[in-house]
Amino acid sequence: MDEQSKREALRKYFAPPPQPKNAVILLVLGVLFLLGFFSNTNDLGVCGGIGFLLTLAGGVWLYSLYGIKGNLPSDIEVDNWFQEDVKQIVEQSLSKAGLDKSELVQAPIPVTGPILWATNGVPSTDLRWKKGKDDLVRFSINRITVILLSNQLLAAYACDFNFLKNVSLNESTQEYHYRDVVSVS
Repeated sequence: MDEQSKREALRKYFAPPPQPKNAVILLVLGVLFLLGFFSNTNDLGVCGGIGFLLTLAGGVWLYSLYGIKGNLPSDIEVDNWFQEDVKQIVEQSLSKAGLDKSELVQAPIPVTGPILWATNGVPSTDLRWKKGKDDLVRFSINRITVILLSNQLLAAYACDFNFLKNVSLNESTQEYHYRDVVSVS
């Protein structure tokens, strides 16, 4: 799957649930007009026509909300895509921190956490979450911190990651020499 179709599938996955209130109202009004047409012995072709059109419009609207979902990615696919993106961020964190993979004494440690509030550079429409079928909650915006341990220092790379757009924002790096570290919290 190419990158663009993957991001489109993620937007559909994190899309808010449909709001069928107006479509149901339209459908009910159409049914009421049709009932009025069939219960009355007078020739009310206009009432029946309006009822038919309202019922048809309400039904089409409901179908567009629920019937055409397309292929939503599974929870496992979304998790795999997220892990792929985190791996890319881990790779870029080495260059951002000015380290080479050979200098590390341990594999980089990525730490992720959700962002649920307005963040610099992130549109509020992208702040989404979804509870999957496996009862795990997934978030579209995450704070990713990569801890890099070398012989001489501890480095940390952090960014706000927009999963919907595959964009790292608000990047920062920090370095701590071991002789300067007195506590970790």
